[in-house]
Amino acid sequence: MRALKITDSEPPVTAADLDRFEQAHGLGIPAAYRAFLLKHNGGSPSPENFRVAMEPRLHTRRSQTRLFGTAVEFFLSLNAENVSIRVQWPYVTEGRLQVGLFPIAYCGGDLLCLSTREDTRDQVFYWFSDEEDGVRADGDRNLYVVAPTFEDFLEQLHD
Repeated sequence: MRALKITDSEPPVTAADLDRFEQAHGLGIPAAYRAFLLKHNGGSPSPENFRVAMEPRLHTRRSQTRLFGTAVEFFLSLNAENVSIRVQWPYVTEGRLQVGLFPIAYCGGDLLCLSTREDTRDQVFYWFSDEEDGVRADGDRNLYVVAPTFEDFLEQLHD
């Protein structure tokens, strides 16, 4: 596994904290992400860059390329004041994120999400806010698969 440095993590969470979160929100946190939260509880990664495969679209900031480069500013902690899953949870309750996804990282206005949906369980998605259609999620038009698992996503991070 590639060396990943996480700085500015929040205070540790316990397995009981994660169990309560899962019960409160009716979801199961994938094992690899659960282990990450127990070890780091959010924070800024180094390396932080990754690429998202997207078809070019005219009149967007990615009109010339199929690979869109972006970065994880910070992984969300479970309950911190400003940088947490809890703070981003309205994206789920307001229907801005597709059903079965929950936010795990902030990427300059966009989000990385993990899937708990049966057909895409454990996959990491990039939620591209520039392509949000209105206030509620309209299909998967602004979702892009980044990795089949959280572990695979961490392996893709580069300088």
